[in-house]
Amino acid sequence: MRQIRLALPVAQATTLVTVDTARAALGVDAETVTGLCESGQLVAFELQTATAARREIRIWVDSIRGHIDGIRAAADPAEEIEAIIGHTAAEWIACTQVAQRFCVHRRSVYRWTDEGDLDAHLVGRVLQVRRSSLVPFLNGRRIR
Repeated sequence: MRQIRLALPVAQATTLVTVDTARAALGVDAETVTGLCESGQLVAFELQTATAARREIRIWVDSIRGHIDGIRAAADPAEEIEAIIGHTAAEWIACTQVAQRFCVHRRSVYRWTDEGDLDAHLVGRVLQVRRSSLVPFLNGRRIR
């Protein structure tokens, strides 16, 4: 079956997308997208929780754009992580912002906190995630 590439708008605050979104943007099947992630052609992360039964891959939007244009999005992994997390001086980021940027449910962010993967605390009824804990979290889950 012939597949076509779709132009998909993504919210500016969303920096990671699902395999299905990447599949639609690239016009390929899910196995091809996974192969591109595992070969390092797309910058991707394993974001499933420890108790998850299935693999949850999220792909950096800029690496998809770069793949389509035939260029590497960023040369330095630290710059890629910084772009994914967002350029802000704030030490704490609301759980909902992390969930939106990573294209996951906020419950996943709570689970990562409960599992000790992220440093966070409640401010009133809002879970705040320490920005600096996101760097080792993403580095440890990067697909290489």
